[in-house]
Amino acid sequence: VAELHAGKSQRTVASDYRTTQGTISKTKRRWDTEHSNASRARKGRPKKLTALQIIRINSHWRRKWRSKKRISLSEDDAKARLAHAQFWIHRLNDYIMTCFSDECIIQNAPNNPDGWVFRRP
Repeated sequence: VAELHAGKSQRTVASDYRTTQGTISKTKRRWDTEHSNASRARKGRPKKLTALQIIRINSHWRRKWRSKKRISLSEDDAKARLAHAQFWIHRLNDYIMTCFSDECIIQNAPNNPDGWVFRRP
């Protein structure tokens, strides 16, 4: 806008900024009427949901539809797991270097109605 008021033509300013002469003309007209080049409010109905609400809804849709089930844990297994955790809590450096060979991928048949569902937190 300053270049136009300095006397440059719209075509020269358009070529300097690599845009069209029409864009420069509309920008100048908006400056003359509103004394601002800020974006105006968009037409149409305002959005009902905020961006954060849309993100939360999308994260729920990505989850599996089946309910979360817990693996049954007996009293003896729970005590053994607690003892294991209490033993290794002070030896984390050694625990990180440990390789367990009994790890496996859990896979159920697609038609298994009681299959376990594991979700991310």
